[in-house]
Amino acid sequence: MKSLTRRHFLATTSAATATWIGGTKLSAGQPVSRNKPCRMKLGFLTSLAQDKTIPELIDLAMTYGYEAIEFRPEWKQAHGVELSMSKAKRQETRARFVDQGIAISAVSPGVKFLNDDRDQQLEKLYRYINLAADLGACCVRFFADPLPVDPVQRRESHKVQAEYQARAAQRAWDVGVLLALETHGNSIGVDAGEMMFLAGFPPAFRVNWHLSHSLKRGEDADTAYRHIKGRVVHVHFSFPDDTKAMKPLQRQFELLLHDGYTGTYSLEVIRKGDNRDLLRAQAEKWKQMKAAFHV
Repeated sequence: MKSLTRRHFLATTSAATATWIGGTKLSAGQPVSRNKPCRMKLGFLTSLAQDKTIPELIDLAMTYGYEAIEFRPEWKQAHGVELSMSKAKRQETRARFVDQGIAISAVSPGVKFLNDDRDQQLEKLYRYINLAADLGACCVRFFADPLPVDPVQRRESHKVQAEYQARAAQRAWDVGVLLALETHGNSIGVDAGEMMFLAGFPPAFRVNWHLSHSLKRGEDADTAYRHIKGRVVHVHFSFPDDTKAMKPLQRQFELLLHDGYTGTYSLEVIRKGDNRDLLRAQAEKWKQMKAAFHV
């Protein structure tokens, strides 16, 4: 009997367009968290407000029309969302976000399973999964790059990483959190699709789609989406000023919209200082994007 390839798997199952999780049929692109449902919303990563406390971040979100905040731990930002956060502080933070009607879209550490410290990275990811569950966050973002350029070595890296990713996904599923592998660096849509396949498509194993990384490596929105369709739970973006450069992001939005995507578009800009003008301008472009598609 011939071995099952990812292409054959997708052709003979509904994994590319729908999946069953917890007895519920999910349409393509529809993320699910047992903590709270993820609606399609505008959010931002705390790396553009590194000196802001949690109350200040919420105030920024409410002032400029953002509905979600994504926390970047490990970088000593003022919000204090770290593994060292006390249980009481986690509960207080969760309640504050619920009271204000702002979602925590993701907790986004730099965990990856590339090197010989994979076991330690897995234990760390388990702890971030628990942190996300305590906070009521939808997902935990992680990385898989840089991948080897050599095709044989790249396939081996996919295989090794997928083993750990599957274990992490099971832990995440057990506590009602999703894992979001970011398309980042040279780990793009085709790589994410391959690792999800090798991991056995665990229901909690999803994708944080950062299209700009794919575009830099010749993978356009349609090509990337062939590999991650139905698995996108979180999106990183930054709208450019150039009209031509906006076209791939418009296509990404169109693809997700047509598939019923209901997660977060999270503005990722890593920049210190006062970024209120940036938040305002990006929120306006978000409104323009939605208006262009009559939503």
